[in-house]
Amino acid sequence: QITEQPESPVQSSYPELKVAV
Repeated sequence: QITEQPESPVQSSYPELKVAV
């Protein structure tokens, strides 16, 4: 669901999701 967003805010707000991505 957050895969469309850049990894910059993703790893900031979703550090665990960044690993999944």
